[in-house]
Amino acid sequence: MNFFEYRKENGVELEETIYENGYIKIIRIVSSGETTDYMESPMNEHVFLIQGKARITFENDKEIEMFAGDYILIEKNTRHRVSYTSSDPHCLWHCIYEKV
Repeated sequence: MNFFEYRKENGVELEETIYENGYIKIIRIVSSGETTDYMESPMNEHVFLIQGKARITFENDKEIEMFAGDYILIEKNTRHRVSYTSSDPHCLWHCIYEKV
């Protein structure tokens, strides 16, 4: 598997589980202009933006701009949403969910 090789349809975010057990889940996400509703996870989220630009907005209106190479830890049960993703280039995410 090559992390940079993927087939993405326009307007549809691609999410692929790379590995999962009872304590950890590793996923690859490819987005291109897609955003999300508010969400929260019962697990810590280690979010790496490998390619592209993005913005994560938290429930308290705090926003974090992300660029290729940036990392953020979103602690469990923290309400947040992806409010912007670049389309040229696509956003390529590597996310690790950790049960704590």
